[in-house]
Amino acid sequence: MKELDVKLEIIGVKNSITGEGPIWNSSENCLYYLDITGKKLHRVDWSTKQTVTKELPQMAGCISITNDGRLIYAMEDGIYNDKFELMHKKEPIPGERFNDGKSAPNGDFYAGTIKRDGGGKFYRLGKNGKLETLLDDVKISNGIDWSIDEKTMYYCDTPTQEIVAYDFDRQSGSISNKRTVITIPEKMGGPDGLCIDIEGYLWIALWGGGMVVRANPHTGELLEYFKLPANDVTCPAFVGEKLDELVITTAAINSDIKKEPFAGCTFCIKTNTKGRQPYKFCG
Repeated sequence: MKELDVKLEIIGVKNSITGEGPIWNSSENCLYYLDITGKKLHRVDWSTKQTVTKELPQMAGCISITNDGRLIYAMEDGIYNDKFELMHKKEPIPGERFNDGKSAPNGDFYAGTIKRDGGGKFYRLGKNGKLETLLDDVKISNGIDWSIDEKTMYYCDTPTQEIVAYDFDRQSGSISNKRTVITIPEKMGGPDGLCIDIEGYLWIALWGGGMVVRANPHTGELLEYFKLPANDVTCPAFVGEKLDELVITTAAINSDIKKEPFAGCTFCIKTNTKGRQPYKFCG
């Protein structure tokens, strides 16, 4: 595995408690990302790098942009619109809260919960407002993205140390035929958020590993990596006008800032590849 020589730029606010969920908004030329534990949404104007922060009523594990330019939030007890109105019938959400999630190629929203002793769920929110359970024995639902041909969904439940693939049915939104495509050695950290580049490779944040690794989901090979000055790396996302920059969020929740001053910072690097625009929720 080759170590990449990267130049790290710090953007946004420093020392987020649990930085997460970066998403690029091309129509506003800005980056949105979260501080889950701090109950904050940050918006970084990409031209000026100025950051505006919004306080949230609950912890939010992830956000998505809708087809009319609004935001939706997967929070502690459900998925909410930008007016913080519940978008589905109220039901018990197992575990601490929602964690990672994204909108899919078909315009539905997929997100899962944290329940460390098992029994967490992974859901699909459809355009009809129905919250459907797709997986029901999740511990720490994390990274998710779709293959370039949109026929495969990649997903990880962090404690398994695996990235798995499912066949994705765009019409029904269902997933099937689970198989392991990448295994992360425990000594490297736990797989957290992930994203795909236009070459079909996955960029995976490693919680506890202080790095991002680029991997081939077709062969399972770990190809490249780069290190960060923060141990708990949470999520990468491609950003910028050309989508050739990678933003990486980190967390400070387990860190001593005096010893790890960059924990919880959000970093940006230039890459030699590109990502794609995030899919939007069409509900």
